[in-house]
Amino acid sequence: MTTNENNINYKIAVIGNELLCLGFNLLGTKKTYIEPENVEQVLKELIDDNEIGLIIISQKMSKNIKNSKLLNLINSSIKPLIIEIPDYNEQDKHQDNLRKLILRSIGIDVAI
Repeated sequence: MTTNENNINYKIAVIGNELLCLGFNLLGTKKTYIEPENVEQVLKELIDDNEIGLIIISQKMSKNIKNSKLLNLINSSIKPLIIEIPDYNEQDKHQDNLRKLILRSIGIDVAI
């Protein structure tokens, strides 16, 4: 699965549990990582990969990240855009996650 910006195809990467990765595989995403033990290293490699435009990471996997620089990138990165999503049957830890994502993506605060 790819996203398109200025005629450049960016790839989507997913880091999460087996069910999340399977769902994105069915949609055509090739870069999926099922609960890697070295989540920080995988995330660093994806951030450095110029072909990646979107990284989707489960909240459970992001809890395993201790590096403050990486945690800051998750909350502020535009390219690649990094989005945390709740795992299946897990409550979203941020009620205004969508609002923050819109603000980061387009720079406009939208009241939801």
